[in-house]
Amino acid sequence: MAKYIDADRLDGWGIRLSRTTERGDEVITTNAMELANVLTAADVIEVVRCKDCKHYAYADGVCRLLTNNYYPLVEMDEDDYCSKGVRNE
Repeated sequence: MAKYIDADRLDGWGIRLSRTTERGDEVITTNAMELANVLTAADVIEVVRCKDCKHYAYADGVCRLLTNNYYPLVEMDEDDYCSKGVRNE
């Protein structure tokens, strides 16, 4: 399973890499940020859980964005999330 990280937090960290070659073991020291810049980034988005969303009504546990004429009360759990989530400032 892939692990997604905040690459900006790598700045200032050093990494020692080693590999075995025909001439013996070789050790390379590099900046972690330089290493992260050459890796392919995953196509991910940050998830906004209902408890952190501005559309979530804590008192009755419903999503104000999804509650409308078709769905009168859409109950959501605090750990649910959707593609329309907007972080509550």
